[in-house]
Amino acid sequence: MSGHLTGSGESSRPHPAIPWAWPGGLALLGALVPLALWAWHDVPTIGGADPGMWEAAALVVAAGEPSPVAPVFPRIIAALTGLTGLGWDAAGMAVAWACFAALGPATWMLARRLGASPALAGLGAAAVLLEPWLGLGALQCQPDSLSALVFVAAMLLGLAWVRDPRWRRLLPLLLVIGLLPQVREHAPLMAAGLIGLLALAPGSWTARVGRVALALLAVLVTPVLLGEPPALPWELHWVQLRWGEVVQHFFETGSPAFLEGTPRAFGESFAEAYAGGQRLRIAWLHASLSFHSGWAPWLWLLPGLAGWLLLGRRRWLLLAGFLPLLAVPGGAQQPRHVAVLVPLALACWAASLTRLRRPERSVLAGASVALVLVCCLNLPRAAQDHAQRCALRLRIIELADELCARLPADAVAAGGNPRPLVYCDRPRVELVAAEPLPVTLFWIGPLPEQRREDWPRLQADGWRPLPLESEQYPVYTRPER
Repeated sequence: MSGHLTGSGESSRPHPAIPWAWPGGLALLGALVPLALWAWHDVPTIGGADPGMWEAAALVVAAGEPSPVAPVFPRIIAALTGLTGLGWDAAGMAVAWACFAALGPATWMLARRLGASPALAGLGAAAVLLEPWLGLGALQCQPDSLSALVFVAAMLLGLAWVRDPRWRRLLPLLLVIGLLPQVREHAPLMAAGLIGLLALAPGSWTARVGRVALALLAVLVTPVLLGEPPALPWELHWVQLRWGEVVQHFFETGSPAFLEGTPRAFGESFAEAYAGGQRLRIAWLHASLSFHSGWAPWLWLLPGLAGWLLLGRRRWLLLAGFLPLLAVPGGAQQPRHVAVLVPLALACWAASLTRLRRPERSVLAGASVALVLVCCLNLPRAAQDHAQRCALRLRIIELADELCARLPADAVAAGGNPRPLVYCDRPRVELVAAEPLPVTLFWIGPLPEQRREDWPRLQADGWRPLPLESEQYPVYTRPER
């Protein structure tokens, strides 16, 4: 009858919204933003905060060796390269791009799970895609987009388990707890927070101990599942290299070499703080340098943390998500280390707006849009940093091309910096094992400094500098026998 009254055969009730309209639109926006940035800034090549480092790690794990960095990203690069034939750098950027496209829908889902309306969740997720450091990160062979996506997924799984603490919810959470430490150097802080959640959540003592034991077992087993040799977490090759370097830098008496490129005022302050053993000042300088280098991610943390305070008991779970921020005072002072937490901050902010009255909500939603515009002012600084990384990669490619032209096809890399090998495919053999080989050997980097005690013997064996037009890295060769 109602169909006849309305003049058609359809009901007069409004149609339900398409359930995937928001996630689908955000995924499309996430795929288009990197394209727009690439065209706008005329990006010359694939970027990366450490150009060649992750691809070189992928070369290592593809050869069956332990990863020198957190292994998830190199493993994905190696697998994608083997399946598709993409270059190592192109495969890494494809992963970063895909994760960035998925970041919008994931942030929307997290905001919705925290109680935000579809529109407010969409506002927060769209703001994530306009964050300069995250957007340019999608044009790099760098695991920042992957890290941000895994962080959001960890919070979604944690919230699902808190809501329904049964085995079918616990097992995915245990999996992500085991995976987190293998994704990024500061991700173990989030894993530790989630393990603390399992210990403090309601239940008998046996249930709590059992949950924690299973989480610790996941942390121990996950590296083996990723192809790493069985070892305790602190004995893993990449942990000793990366975390050992961080601890060593923090407790040195002189400024570490990686601080040489900092602004002069910061360099002088760091030198004074290290000389005086002022660890709290060193931590503050790292945080200050992070804000100085890129302030947009920090601006988003402020409303995010304000929203976090309004989220009731769930905020204690979400606190685990913000724990990686503690790595900044320890030396993770690049803006991208903070930007990976922006999706979580914006999900908290969007959800907190739902708790306000409509006039207050409208004002603060408008303030969010204004903050997006303010943060976009940081885009030129992010683009300049990105251009510098691209320039370094171009110099590495130039060196690799010259090496391939100068060295015979059967030449073997006996050690040194592996990054040019991403573009000049030559086998890698450790120096001790390579010395008996009758082929040409080469070493990328300052061999006399890296093998100071062996240099007289190597020099007598025929090792000499190889004159090159590229000055990116020195190269030493031993002629064919």
